Amino acid sequence: MSTVLQFPVKPISEPQQEACKPKQVATMEDGYTRIPNALLEAIMYHDFTKRQQKILLAVARKTLGYGKDSDWVSGSQLEEKTRLPETRARAIVRELVSMNVLFKSGREIGINMDLENWKTDQHQNSPVKSKTVPKNSTVLDSQAVPKQSHTKETLQNIKDKTPNAYALVAHVPEPVTVDQQPAEQKPAPKKPAPNTKPADPAFEQAWSAYPKREGSNPKNKALECWRARLAEGVSPEDMLAGVQRYAVFVTAKGDLGTGFVMQAKRFFGTSREFENDWAIAAPRAPKRADGRIGYVDSGFDQMNYGETEIPDWARD
Repeated sequence: MSTVLQFPVKPISEPQQEACKPKQVATMEDGYTRIPNALLEAIMYHDFTKRQQKILLAVARKTLGYGKDSDWVSGSQLEEKTRLPETRARAIVRELVSMNVLFKSGREIGINMDLENWKTDQHQNSPVKSKTVPKNSTVLDSQAVPKQSHTKETLQNIKDKTPNAYALVAHVPEPVTVDQQPAEQKPAPKKPAPNTKPADPAFEQAWSAYPKREGSNPKNKALECWRARLAEGVSPEDMLAGVQRYAVFVTAKGDLGTGFVMQAKRFFGTSREFENDWAIAAPRAPKRADGRIGYVDSGFDQMNYGETEIPDWARD
C-alpha cells in the first residue's frame, strides 16, 4: 500500500499576483489612431472637463481609429471605454453636441473638424467672483484686552470698550472689490460669425439628382468632398455625369430609397465612385411559371428522342 504525502499549499499573496501579471507596454505595432495635430491641440487648449475629455477620446477611438468620420457609438461602448455610467455618458454626448464639438447624423456621431465653430465658452466661461474685503473692518486682537480678573467692574469696562464680535458679523459694511477687475465691466465682444462659403450651383444640381437613400446622408460632408475633388482638378461636369449614371443604375436595380444607396460623401470621396461606369448587367433569367426553383422550361418534353429498345434479357 503506497503512502501519499500531502503538503500544505500556501496561497499566493496579492503583491505576488500583481508581479506575475504581464506588464502592458504600448507599441505602434499593436495599432494606433491617426488624430490631426490641430484637433489634439484644440482638445488640450479648451477647458473641457475630465469626463468630456474621456468621451471625446472615446469617440475619436471609435471613429478615427477605424478611418471613419462618424459611426454609431452606443452608450454601452462609451461606458466600456470610459467607465462612466451609460446615462451619464449619453448626457455628456448631448453637451458636446450642443457645443458643436461633436456632430450627430442620425444614429452616428463624430468629431466636428471645423474647430472655429466649437462653442466651448457657453459652458465653461462663468462669471468670476471677485475677492471682497469689508471696508474698515475691525479685527479683534486677543492681545488688545489685558488679562484681568473677572469682576463686575472689569467686565463692564471690557463690555464698554471692546466691540462685540457678534455685532461685527451682523453689521458688516458694504464690501468693496479688490483691483482685480474694472469697476465697469464691459460686455464680452461677440464672436464673429464663421465665414460661410457661397453655395455651389453645380453641387446643388448634383445633390438634387443624387438618388435618395434610407438612413443618414449628410450634405455638409458631401459638399466638403465635392470641394476637395474640385481642388484636385476634377471638373463638376464629370462628377455630375457620374451622379446621373449612378441614379440610373440604382433605379434599374430597384435599390432606390433603400440603405443600399451609398452615402454621397463616399461617392465624392477619395475612392472617386463617380468615375465608375455603373453599367447594368444582363437581366436574370425569368422565373418559372410553376413556381419551382431552376431555369425556365426549354421544351425538352416536346422533343422526339426516338423509341427506346428493351433488350431481350430485360423482357419477360
